[in-house]
Amino acid sequence: MSDAEVIGEGFDRICREQEANGANVPSFRTDKFILKITMPKVADISSVQSEKVIETEQKMTEKLIEKAATQGDRLTENRKSILRLVIDDPYISKADLSKLVGISVAAISANIEVMRGKYLRRVGPDKGGFWEIIS
Repeated sequence: MSDAEVIGEGFDRICREQEANGANVPSFRTDKFILKITMPKVADISSVQSEKVIETEQKMTEKLIEKAATQGDRLTENRKSILRLVIDDPYISKADLSKLVGISVAAISANIEVMRGKYLRRVGPDKGGFWEIIS
């Protein structure tokens, strides 16, 4: 992935975060040779929005568990935890996953390798990339 693609992903993330938090996406306009971006203010997330985010994450996890069952795979509790955490934060590191799941980084890597290509995909480099859920 080129530097431009990595830099471009940051803006896509901003748009996704704005949308997830109920804010409008940024608007663009040019003024001679200057690109002006207007970032709408993000209001505090209400409990209703928080519940919707949690509900969406739960539905995604349930879909992945159903997908595993139809493929004859069994997702262990550690793998389910990894998927939940990746759904919550696609930019999470293996070290952070290790701390949150309570297993070693090597065990996180082994679990990810089992799920790679079926449920998870790495987009970009180890540093600066992100996890994508394969639904």
